[in-house]
Amino acid sequence: MLPMIFIVCTKVQEFGFSMYFLDISYFKVTTIISGVNVISIKYTPLLVSLLHYLIKITIMKNVFIINGHQKYPFSEGMLNTSLVDKAKVHFSFKGCEIKLTTMEDDYNVNEEIEKFKWADLVLLQTPLNWMGVSWSFKKYIDEVFTTGMMGEMSNGDGRTKTEPKKNYGLGGKLNGKYMISVTANAPKEAFNDSNEKFFNGISEDDLLLPMHLNFKWFGLEQLPTFFAYDVMKNPEIENDFKRFDNHLKQHA
Repeated sequence: MLPMIFIVCTKVQEFGFSMYFLDISYFKVTTIISGVNVISIKYTPLLVSLLHYLIKITIMKNVFIINGHQKYPFSEGMLNTSLVDKAKVHFSFKGCEIKLTTMEDDYNVNEEIEKFKWADLVLLQTPLNWMGVSWSFKKYIDEVFTTGMMGEMSNGDGRTKTEPKKNYGLGGKLNGKYMISVTANAPKEAFNDSNEKFFNGISEDDLLLPMHLNFKWFGLEQLPTFFAYDVMKNPEIENDFKRFDNHLKQHA
């Protein structure tokens, strides 16, 4: 008689699931059972890979997506919006809950802080504007992050009266992860090459260091960055879409 598999799934803070395998000779796994939705199926060897896949795509996350594009007559933001839409499809397929903020819409500072506290993953989709982010997203940072550092998202700058010279920037209270996705006019060849004298050998993440430090300030863990290169003069949009889909599948 084939043994039974009982899988118990529940959303938890670390966006994982509790699983319990009963009487499977190939598995010696015991974890705490919590939650609802008990599924009972017959075990066959062919189900192993399918189970792993189903568990992976049904893991629930709270995903907060920020579209940091600022519209200009020469740049309406269609590519950034399309990448946001692709991200929404990807995370929706995985069963995630999604919240979205765009720089073109009004926002409430306290509500934005709650989104960061709620999120397991923050995805920032942004153009590279003069080696940084758009002015509207910089305004957002100044308003939301400055308010959030007063106790909701971080304990000030991390220093204490007993250690006034240590732990600067390490007062973060958030426990999630973040990913930055960038659209840039610069070609890929402009980075990581000391012969290209403008960037002088620095990497994409070196250029984004201020933004990485902003997220680190609040305790978020970095995921690999995505770049769409040369999007104005020599765009490869369809290839960028494919690379972005693969990037999300691999890292998010």
